[in-house]
Amino acid sequence: MRPRRFWPLLPLMKTATAAGLVAGIWFTPLAVLTSAVVVCYFLTAVGMHIRARDLGRNLFLNASGMLVLSTATFVFALQTA
Repeated sequence: MRPRRFWPLLPLMKTATAAGLVAGIWFTPLAVLTSAVVVCYFLTAVGMHIRARDLGRNLFLNASGMLVLSTATFVFALQTA
């Protein structure tokens, strides 16, 4: 589980990430950077779920699924760079 002190920052981080990916349509290095950060975010999320022993749907469907999708986005961004 995420520490509650970081919860107010999450909407700002997610909005900045979405803006970075959209802006990356026109500026490819930003797409590569943003997608790499998203992969790191979901790697951390998977690690935190494992550490918290939350081995159910949250880990396998949500965090791991989004890690796969963000990794695919990162690979695509690298190929188009």
